[in-house]
Amino acid sequence: GYTGTLGTVNSLPGNIISSNLNFGTQMASILPPSALSITGAIYGSGGITKLGGRTLVLYSGNKYTGRTYLTGFTRFVGNVWADGFTPNPFGLDLSPITIYGGNASPVNPINGSYNGTGYGQLGSDSPGTTNFNRQLELRGDRILLRSFGDGTLLWNGTISLLDPQTSLTFLSSKATAHQVVNGPIFGPVL
Repeated sequence: GYTGTLGTVNSLPGNIISSNLNFGTQMASILPPSALSITGAIYGSGGITKLGGRTLVLYSGNKYTGRTYLTGFTRFVGNVWADGFTPNPFGLDLSPITIYGGNASPVNPINGSYNGTGYGQLGSDSPGTTNFNRQLELRGDRILLRSFGDGTLLWNGTISLLDPQTSLTFLSSKATAHQVVNGPIFGPVL
């Protein structure tokens, strides 16, 4: 597995990191130069911040803890559990996953710029029935929750719209892709 600063991987579309990545106690800041898939397991206790508008695809063997912050487009493969011990695309932490939309982006810790990307998108590439049991905190406008796989995506965790301008849209890319919201959706307190 990999431990330390990864730096620039490549700028070509279709990058794949198949090695395990261990970020120790540091927050992992991931800024894909183009579409990037991490198929190896991610370890560490500092959480992950996905930066920029390029696509990041996470797979189900991750064991990191700490908060997850997403901007731009993030896709996942596998169930997302909230039990603290089953590896999944968003690690073992029980805290909410924060998605930043077009007008509410955190500052990039790598270069100090703003990470505005137009949309905050989270989508499943999983076939069959997929469970998403973690809580989501949505900030800013233009948040898209998407399904790209065949089958049903079950949003079982609480979805919280934190800002007055937060807008949420559910999209499915195929006629055979469905989404079901089983958890509550809360709007901002005005």
